[in-house]
Amino acid sequence: MLFNSEYKRPVLDDTGVNAYPWYTDFLEEFVFPNIELFDFLVSWGELLVGLGSIFGTLTTTAAFFGLLMNFSYLLAGTASINPTSILIQFFILVSTD
Repeated sequence: MLFNSEYKRPVLDDTGVNAYPWYTDFLEEFVFPNIELFDFLVSWGELLVGLGSIFGTLTTTAAFFGLLMNFSYLLAGTASINPTSILIQFFILVSTD
């Protein structure tokens, strides 16, 4: 199995129940069996979003896909700086044409 169950910690709500069971199912049923594809998509997606943001080309598209990746990280249980990034990306989306 590609995914070690030791690291399987979904986001829980206040009662200790999985808060996003649909996203956990998506990860287990679709992402993990196709992990090589998602490794490729995430690494290239991060690079292209960064380049699009830095150089100002396709800024709206880069902000949208960056926002999509940040929400994916949040739903998977990684919080860190992502809420701040989501707020900044939202402002970029509404301020561009």
